[in-house]
Amino acid sequence: MASRLLLASVLVSSTASQFPRVCTQPSALTSRTCCPVWEQDGSACGEKSGRGWCQTQADLHAPEPSRRDFRVAWPSGFYRRVCMCNSPFSGFDCSECRDGYRGARCQRRVLTVRRALHEMSRAERQRFVNQLVLAKMTVSQRYVILVSGNTSDPSGYTFQDASVYDVCTWVHYVAAKPIQTRNEPNFAHMGPAFTVWHRNYLLFFEKEMRHLTGDEGFYVPYWNWTLAPTCDICTDGLMGRNGPSGTLLPPSPFANWE
Repeated sequence: MASRLLLASVLVSSTASQFPRVCTQPSALTSRTCCPVWEQDGSACGEKSGRGWCQTQADLHAPEPSRRDFRVAWPSGFYRRVCMCNSPFSGFDCSECRDGYRGARCQRRVLTVRRALHEMSRAERQRFVNQLVLAKMTVSQRYVILVSGNTSDPSGYTFQDASVYDVCTWVHYVAAKPIQTRNEPNFAHMGPAFTVWHRNYLLFFEKEMRHLTGDEGFYVPYWNWTLAPTCDICTDGLMGRNGPSGTLLPPSPFANWE
């Protein structure tokens, strides 16, 4: 079974404006091909190892981004050839495992059990906060973001480095941009995709954090707000305290984030 690669790997007809760094080279943009070589076997999309192959998209007549919201036709407005990954492989170069699988050949099933913040030890909570800070401070080596106002001319594309955390934030930002008007559903909100999109978004964020930290057990804990009458995670050691203007106060590590 083959799974279609989407460059952001968030949702199939959804949205993204972050690009694999390797696919923003002039040769890739000119040829409209995003089929990176998997370093383990030296072939595009890991084809020699049976992980995937480089395939021309069926939708050859997708409109250019200047005529249609590029998110709808993603990624055909930018690339005509992308990696198609055989299950259980995934990723823009088929080097990764599908969610729920681990190991060299992605044969080991893994169930991630997310715990509540209240169930984590002080050391575990501090580790989580430290990992978020690291993500905010570290430039992503995997993705860059597209910041061009005009996406119709490949020669005018402007890509920008962003931290691992900001890349993931950018996914949400682009998904939430209006399709027609601000009062109508967008790709991530005010519609039936809300739950599914955010579930996939969470998995994407966790995968990027694992790449960064090397911590295969990383997960985003949840906050059970029903257990406290006030915001008991709004402390200097966790999410931070709000000042009179609503901004976070030092010494929260998130106080100076932009």
